[in-house]
Amino acid sequence: MIQVREHFDTVDDLMEHYKQIMKRTKEREDTALIKSINLQELKIKEEERRLQEEAKREEEEKVRLAQLDREKSIQAKKDEHIEKLRSIVASDGRDRATWCNSLLELVEIDNHIPKGSLKSETRVHPIPQIRQEAMLRIHEKFKDRPIPASTPWIAKFFNRDHTTVIHGLRKALAARTQNEDHEHQS
Repeated sequence: MIQVREHFDTVDDLMEHYKQIMKRTKEREDTALIKSINLQELKIKEEERRLQEEAKREEEEKVRLAQLDREKSIQAKKDEHIEKLRSIVASDGRDRATWCNSLLELVEIDNHIPKGSLKSETRVHPIPQIRQEAMLRIHEKFKDRPIPASTPWIAKFFNRDHTTVIHGLRKALAARTQNEDHEHQS
């Protein structure tokens, strides 16, 4: 009987050992399945993140292109405005005030100075020199007209005293002459 009991214990042990093996195998399979599922989930999450980043980049590109289009449109309008100013300044100047305002705006644009600077009180370099040259251009444009642009009229236009205009005309003419002499010597 002892032998049977030992054999039975062995079979029980064997069965228990087999159950443990099966349990471990099942756990490993479950773990492998979980790892596989986790790996798939990670891949899906990574793909979703990649797609989100790509969508974000596409949206940023759309915004950048829209901004670029707006800037091009604004620049086209500026260019159109500048061309209009140039055509007014190139005209005969029948409307003196429009011609003079167009000249000032064009001079400000060409010299990269803030709008309204030439009529302002500022004396910051190079604005006074540019203002004096603009005064000279206005004076020259209208000097042979039946009603010339007198120094009082130019002074009123620039919000200055007429003696300031006289001084500015002399300085601008001297600067122009000096530049011409310098160019002839070079």
